[in-house]
Amino acid sequence: MQETFIYGGEVIHLDFDSQELLIYHPLNVQHNYAARKQINAEEPFPFWAKIWPASKALCKFIGEQKAFFNGKNILEVAAGLAIPGLLIAKIAHPKKMIATDYLDCVLPYINRSAALNNVEIETGIYDWENLPAYEDIDVLILSDVNYSPEAFPHVMALIKHFIAQKTTVLLSTPQRLTAVNFIEQIAAYIQLHETYSIDGVNISVLMLHD
Repeated sequence: MQETFIYGGEVIHLDFDSQELLIYHPLNVQHNYAARKQINAEEPFPFWAKIWPASKALCKFIGEQKAFFNGKNILEVAAGLAIPGLLIAKIAHPKKMIATDYLDCVLPYINRSAALNNVEIETGIYDWENLPAYEDIDVLILSDVNYSPEAFPHVMALIKHFIAQKTTVLLSTPQRLTAVNFIEQIAAYIQLHETYSIDGVNISVLMLHD
């Protein structure tokens, strides 16, 4: 894939319990988005370009449970900058780490961050409205994907698809009122529930399994 950084980029340093992670991060997102919007009215807003509290909470969980990821095939969907996936690849020993998003412009940023951290991550396009076949995934990573009620049916289908394959799902989510019904729907699958306060926001990290 050609390295095209549509929002520019700079290297930023993140620290998770003394573990440094280098991230190739977009620059001047609002300004660059406005410019691109003038060219293409359908330009999607780059929510992927922000480091969300839910992602940081999931990284704290990963740091506490890093042995859990050893030897496993791991897939991150709607990864954005793929910070949880990059941290897993850096501090654990997964068999395979795959980071995906539905926008191809995101993938060069993940690839650059992987190179900066000297880790191996596969990247690819994944549209949860048309589920491709990943049949060998041990752990599915989902960070802050249940923010839009319109997307809830797709997220629910994704979760059930992988749980049916005996995949463990890790879901990191702010405790939003709009998501209460969604959480109730997955309650039967919750095996572990940890809560973290990140940037003044309470984040739930849920481990789901059949």
